[in-house]
Amino acid sequence: MPKVGMEPLRRKALIDATISAIGERGSLDVTMSEIAGRAGVSSALAHHYFGA
Repeated sequence: MPKVGMEPLRRKALIDATISAIGERGSLDVTMSEIAGRAGVSSALAHHYFGA
């Protein structure tokens, strides 16, 4: 079986964190920094995957 890299796992963590944060606070009040913190990654990595 092929080894799964970290990218799909990090991307899923960021998406899950985004859905959770927006569900709790609304899309206008959520920051990339908050999403990154919830996902357990740096803000820079979140920007790398999804841009500004």
